[in-house]
Amino acid sequence: MAIGASRLARRPAAGAYTWGFTRVDALSAQANGITLVLLWLFARSQRLPGGLLVVIIGIIAVALDQKIENLRKGRSFVVESGHTLILGWSPRIFTIVSELVVANENQPGACIVVLAPEDKTVMEDELRDRAGDPGGTRIVCRTGDPSSLNDLAMVNIGAARSIIVLAEAGAAGLLRRPAHRTVSRPCANSCR
Repeated sequence: MAIGASRLARRPAAGAYTWGFTRVDALSAQANGITLVLLWLFARSQRLPGGLLVVIIGIIAVALDQKIENLRKGRSFVVESGHTLILGWSPRIFTIVSELVVANENQPGACIVVLAPEDKTVMEDELRDRAGDPGGTRIVCRTGDPSSLNDLAMVNIGAARSIIVLAEAGAAGLLRRPAHRTVSRPCANSCR
């Protein structure tokens, strides 16, 4: 419930919802409180020991908290397939993402996945501010090392339609390698 509420709260204000969806988090917290009261009433009616109920609720709360934290940090598995994968982060990413969004206008369910060693929320905010409206294209950001096989597996590299590798900027801001390279056929079995 909290995950859905946080996603809904990030939506911009539109139409009749001129205030946006920021209040959904508070409603979700109230729903969680009501759920805990209902669990307590159920345990009381079943004559469960109070200590056992506290342990069960504690285990569930810790597991959910860890899952939400992993989602917030951008360390969860990408389930999309047929997506465009961008490895790395550079000032050119905004132009590349904008061009991919235009190219994907006639593709329903198009998705761009970005894997970079930046913070997930920073990447999402910068892409939202500088790359423009994504239209019908989903943009998914994940934090990780593009040279790590585990992180490449996290972004589902085997199911990617295409891969764009961005060069890193050197100390003086000059590119040490070509600006970007596109791989049209990603590895199939060796990266899974």
